[in-house]
Amino acid sequence: KATVSVLYWSTMSSKQGKKAKEELERRKEAKRQRTLPEVVDGELLKSFEPPPKVQKTENKESKAGTKRTVRSYIPWEEATTKHPYYDKLHYKAVITSDHHIRDADGNLLAVFIKNAVPDKVCSTAKEILSKVPKSSDLRSFTNGGRPPQSGISGYYDYAGTPQIYKCRKTSFTHDHFKDWVKCFPLVEYANEFYKKALPGKWKLQNKAIPDPVRIRKSVFSTMTVNRDFRTAAHTDCGDFDHGFGLITVIDGHYNGVMLGLPEARVCVDLRPGDFLLFDTHCQHANTEVEPIKGNWNRLTCVLYYRFRLGEATCMDLYQDRKKRNDANKKQKIGTVDDSLESVNERNRYNPPKMDVVSMILGWAEARPNMLPIATGLAENSESILSILEFKDYDPKQCDVRDEKEYEEAREYFDIAAIKMKARESGHKYSGGFSLQMIQSLEEEVQKKKDDGLCDLLVLRKVFGEDLIVEWVAVKQNWLDQIDKAWKVTRKTKTRAEARLCWNNSGLLQEAFTNLCDVSAAMFEAKNGVESMSDCPSSDRESWWLGFAVHLIRVCLHELNIPLTYVTLQKLNVKLKDYEFGGTRYSKDYSEEYIKERKARVDKLKALRDKGEGIYGKAKLSTWASNDMFDYQTEDAAVNYKELGLPDPRVVYANFTPATEKRKKSKADLSSVLVWRRGVPAMSNKLSRRLKHQLRPSADIPEIEGVDITVGRPTKSEGEQAYNVICLVDVLSTVKKDEARREIEQAAAMLTANGILIVKECSPTPVDYTRLTSESLKKRKEFVLENCTAVNKAAGYEVTDLCEPKTLIDYAAGCGLTNCCGIYQVLGSCLNEYYVTFSQA
Repeated sequence: KATVSVLYWSTMSSKQGKKAKEELERRKEAKRQRTLPEVVDGELLKSFEPPPKVQKTENKESKAGTKRTVRSYIPWEEATTKHPYYDKLHYKAVITSDHHIRDADGNLLAVFIKNAVPDKVCSTAKEILSKVPKSSDLRSFTNGGRPPQSGISGYYDYAGTPQIYKCRKTSFTHDHFKDWVKCFPLVEYANEFYKKALPGKWKLQNKAIPDPVRIRKSVFSTMTVNRDFRTAAHTDCGDFDHGFGLITVIDGHYNGVMLGLPEARVCVDLRPGDFLLFDTHCQHANTEVEPIKGNWNRLTCVLYYRFRLGEATCMDLYQDRKKRNDANKKQKIGTVDDSLESVNERNRYNPPKMDVVSMILGWAEARPNMLPIATGLAENSESILSILEFKDYDPKQCDVRDEKEYEEAREYFDIAAIKMKARESGHKYSGGFSLQMIQSLEEEVQKKKDDGLCDLLVLRKVFGEDLIVEWVAVKQNWLDQIDKAWKVTRKTKTRAEARLCWNNSGLLQEAFTNLCDVSAAMFEAKNGVESMSDCPSSDRESWWLGFAVHLIRVCLHELNIPLTYVTLQKLNVKLKDYEFGGTRYSKDYSEEYIKERKARVDKLKALRDKGEGIYGKAKLSTWASNDMFDYQTEDAAVNYKELGLPDPRVVYANFTPATEKRKKSKADLSSVLVWRRGVPAMSNKLSRRLKHQLRPSADIPEIEGVDITVGRPTKSEGEQAYNVICLVDVLSTVKKDEARREIEQAAAMLTANGILIVKECSPTPVDYTRLTSESLKKRKEFVLENCTAVNKAAGYEVTDLCEPKTLIDYAAGCGLTNCCGIYQVLGSCLNEYYVTFSQA
């Protein structure tokens, strides 16, 4: 189109040409604005275009008459209807520290622990596991319709797949067996943590999993590795019902992408080195990617046991393979009776009634020294929430957003999709070789008259006599067809004007297909694989490039045919068609030729496997044809002392197990300090706009056995410390220096196991920045206006210390290093939130 436009401009007047150029530039700029994210101060804003909605794969005909294949994507509406996304705005509690998440009946849903593994364990595992993710169409539904970067390693049952051989190693583990040991420290840490955290479930899983499919003698059979993948709501089908799965981040530079349980309205801020042990049959999803300097990246690993690997079908396969090839004599198979029946259904639990006190209780369960105080808060929950002026709004009633417009805004891709789109737009192997290589090779083709494929003596030693006889015969047949076409063309065209007319059917196309079949058999023999697709794309690309260059040289130096007649570009197109299996032109082949080709391919495979050449002598061992009992025992010890790492058994020796049902604990709450400003006086006009969201400060209730002090926290000699200190609407109504003093004083007044609860109103509604519809922009402006008005009415300035992230960083500098989490009051026009701290 650009070429046509330039030719058109050359025939127009300068004035008309200038206008046409301006119009084209305007359209290009408009298109660029639609497809690229906005950039402000080097950071990506969260407003994006909807994904392309391609309904199906089809051959579309261009204006030139040629056909092109369009890749199919699942429509966004279809994918998100089945697997919706949940933003951070959906969740009430954001967990940032060790935590036990339970449902309303007290059943355990997840165990979260911060900094569970050393950095070196993650970096070592990254060396091998970073190679696992690849574009996977199977998980497109959980990525808004586009294939994410995801892959599996370890062992898999392959039930419901076209793979012939089931219940075995994954192709990745088979191909990277020597480097597989690099993930052993991570697996041992995960297994030991599981064993200590949930011993009951660990024992069930340990009894059920067959020994041949254990990764490093653990209770995990499989690992799924995801790169830059924000998942929509889903459950993990095929995982063991009676156990838990474990997820960890082994590398990353990102904000957001928290793992949430949408039904419980709880999300976990999972950072590199953290462990989250959870029920994978509960619906879970990731929140949006939040802005960060530079490009974000995130590599996660999920460890679990595929229950089908312990069913009768797989157990029979293990026994049969062991009888035929007893490679691991020490390894036991076990019996199918050890396995527990798995219904593989979604866990529909009773969602918990979340408030700030219940969030603190789940946090304290993971820290036994904090449990007595948290239990005291829970027993007096109603009074404590009254002190904190807690009011949980119904988002459906209080949110002024239009649901239809909000759903439209959700269709805009987040940063993860934009990065995936950029990656897909880069060079991707689709057969043949890259065009960038062609120009650099044209001079070399003219200078050199021979190459490795010209020396028949060497080829016979390498591939064997019979295979090379086939190679010589089919190559000569193709050259004859080229020479015949050249002579016909020269009757009507000069040497410079002659161009090869290569149809999709006919003797020339059949001769080239036969030539490619023999070349592919030579490649498979050289690499010891069953199919070319079993090798990396870089190896295939190099082979086809050498193949094409050889044919061009023969045409030039033996047939005296110019490079402009049989070109590298032409051969590259035909090779791409061949790499796709010839399906594009199968309708043009005669039935007789198809039968002949099938017989010829079978003959070539027999010659390839005959083993006459030096490559043929090597025993073929490919993953696709692997039906041997080569399950690894993985009994090589990991020398943690040599690696400079602590032994995981020592690290988790004193870890307190989590109970599957919540147990009652003794309450110990003796003193509470309350310091709150309340809602400042303001005009009636502003009060009417805020409606029921503003409320006067309630009276301080009395709690039996608890000494409640009201006032600013000041420490004097001989004064007692407090179990709980509540700062309510203080930081947003005082100047910045005074707000810092309030936090410092509160930190100094806490007991060793004390808890600080801060209730504030965030001045910036960060949760709304990615939503771009007009009504949501008004919503954002409304919140900002009211937050500013509240502070102006009180006569104080707004400070960045009221931001949750800034507050957490500053509190850590005051000795409050442990942040329990953030409770977001959904539907609050003032963006109210609660954040809790402790020194322990």
